[in-house]
Amino acid sequence: MPASPAVQAFIDALGSTFPDVGGSCLDAVEARGRRALPVDVPLADAVANLGAVAIGVAGLAAGRTDLLRWLTVDRLHEPYRAAVYPQLPALVKAARDAGALGACLSGAGSAVLAFSDSMSTITRIEAGFSAVAADTDLPGKVIVVTPRNVGARVVEQS
Repeated sequence: MPASPAVQAFIDALGSTFPDVGGSCLDAVEARGRRALPVDVPLADAVANLGAVAIGVAGLAAGRTDLLRWLTVDRLHEPYRAAVYPQLPALVKAARDAGALGACLSGAGSAVLAFSDSMSTITRIEAGFSAVAADTDLPGKVIVVTPRNVGARVVEQS
């Protein structure tokens, strides 16, 4: 189902920056991250995440980029995955401190996403990610992409 015009405009307007720290050095992070999740979670954390999703989805529907920050605050998986990916909290904090509209772990990791609506903020996020990576000997690279609401497709890399 296509997004509403307001949501499509919101998605198209955002830039997304994330460090691609995958590859052989961190392949185990994703596998260990999946195993780090508890079977049960505290009720307060579940309620907090549901509230954040409600606020974030309402923000997307209304074109309110400032509410994306709520959507990317997680209490259900990031705290547990940080145990096997200790750079995660510093990467997310660096992006938010740089002015990201929101920042979070992508799936089980190891990529961290940060959203921005300006090139100057993307530049600051990239610098923040790079500083954390340098300070913690984290390999990888920062990739800037433009999200689109067209679904998955194969892109040839040269």
